Amino acid sequence: MKNGNVTPCFVQGTVLLTGEGEVLVEDIKPGQRVITYDRGMQKVRWVGWRRFSSYDLTFNSVHLRPILIPAGSLGFERPSRDLRVSPHHRIHFKANEARKLFNTPEVLVSAKDLIGFRGIDYGMVSGGVIYYHIMFDRHELVFSDGLVSESFYPGEESISALNAETMKELLEIFPELSREVALLGEPCRRILKPDEASQFTHVLSREVGGDDNVLHFNRAAH
Repeated sequence: MKNGNVTPCFVQGTVLLTGEGEVLVEDIKPGQRVITYDRGMQKVRWVGWRRFSSYDLTFNSVHLRPILIPAGSLGFERPSRDLRVSPHHRIHFKANEARKLFNTPEVLVSAKDLIGFRGIDYGMVSGGVIYYHIMFDRHELVFSDGLVSESFYPGEESISALNAETMKELLEIFPELSREVALLGEPCRRILKPDEASQFTHVLSREVGGDDNVLHFNRAAH
């Protein structure tokens, strides 16, 4: 999988599902067990964070503005409330349309590539944001406010394939990371490129009817 342009981060206030129940992302600690989509409870390996002021996000780092995924926009309680993530944070989709287009039933789509789809757009930045980065021993899918999305993935292809813009974004958010970070193997799902994501969301918009029908393409369980 060649497309590795990622900087997946949760915004402060996001709730993750853990072995102790729902926990705010800012309260997650290394060693804590978080429930993953594929492998049940897994220990968090590393947590990083960085604050951006509203001034930064309005004038200096406009490209880092969070993406807002409205409550219920991707299915019943998916997410369960408004969810804000970084632009390159990837959302999990399980859909017949993915199989038809890409020969795989499950894909990951960057939040920025979902802008304009079912009300997803840039979020407000008044008061600024704090971005949190959660890393496991491998690339995982976690439950974030009821929506399945990815953990941070600094794999070999992901790091080496980063373009200048995305590498700059990665180091801007988490300057303590470098190319020497431990590698986590392959991404857990196929990652759609921007043109593929556009095709995918176009097909979903055309084929999916009312809100109730959207449930089939983003499920919180197998």
